[in-house]
Amino acid sequence: MKININNIECQPYKTTDFYLACYLCAKEFSIVRIEKDSENSRRIIFVFKYMAKLKETIDKYYDGSALVSVKRFKYAIKDLKSVIYQK
Repeated sequence: MKININNIECQPYKTTDFYLACYLCAKEFSIVRIEKDSENSRRIIFVFKYMAKLKETIDKYYDGSALVSVKRFKYAIKDLKSVIYQK
């Protein structure tokens, strides 16, 4: 099956994985918005703007080859927790 890249680039990327969201923030991907899951009010959905390297970056996170500054990752965790607990 061939994937139409033009359609993917228009779609935002959504994840409920807190640490993936922190990693993406540390890698300077932009969060478009943060939503509450309609089926589970305790679950948060992080919505990222799709960018060309997003898929590659996510693949590196899941295959264990991701590299990021510990300091940036720490601040991303702190910042996202702050935003979540404000809601």
